Amino acid sequence: METTSSPASTARSLAPREAVALGAWLAVAVGLIALAFGQGEIPRDLIYQYEFAISTIFAFAVLLAVTFMISLAYGDPLPAVGIRSFSWRWLWIALGLIVLAVIVSLLLEPILHAGRDQGLAPDRWQPDRAPAFVANAIVIATVVPLGEELFFRGLGVRALAPLGSAVAVAATALVFALAHGFLTGLPPLFLFGLAVAWVRLRSDSVWPGVIAHGAYNLLGIAAIVLSWVLDVG
Repeated sequence: METTSSPASTARSLAPREAVALGAWLAVAVGLIALAFGQGEIPRDLIYQYEFAISTIFAFAVLLAVTFMISLAYGDPLPAVGIRSFSWRWLWIALGLIVLAVIVSLLLEPILHAGRDQGLAPDRWQPDRAPAFVANAIVIATVVPLGEELFFRGLGVRALAPLGSAVAVAATALVFALAHGFLTGLPPLFLFGLAVAWVRLRSDSVWPGVIAHGAYNLLGIAAIVLSWVLDVG
């Protein structure tokens, strides 16, 4: 369903169920941020470990379950989190905004070193670990975008919408950036969050953001592979 205006362009009072849903979403968001900053240094070879794929699937299964439990406060959980049809033009808009976010990230990388600080990229290609790399790449490009978009944009934008469109977009973008647990990644992740949150708000659907997020993650994996190829060359 295409919309031409945001679901809540101005602030309004919260209904009791909306207040409960917002409080629950904020509580989970704060918990995710605390976990992200409390996990310590991330091993640089995680993408070569099957355990990473398994633990990621489990963690996002839990997050999705919590997301849909909270969304029950709105009656019908599926449209509440943006699981609805959309106009294809919003997908192209989302992809275009993601390309801009990638360009900004590349421009900021020499200054912030966000890619290095995230710690997922090993320094070199290890052919004997190729199956684990492929498994993790699939999870990063599918499970992660689905889980993050449904929680941060699908439910988050809906929960914060009564406070105003600007608050919903900016707050979910900030929480999303903080939940990654490294401060050098805040600027590019915040810009990314702003882009997909705005698309979620305007399209009234979470799917353009899910697809664009998956493409963004795939580009990140491609960049890792390219760095190996250039290093070998």
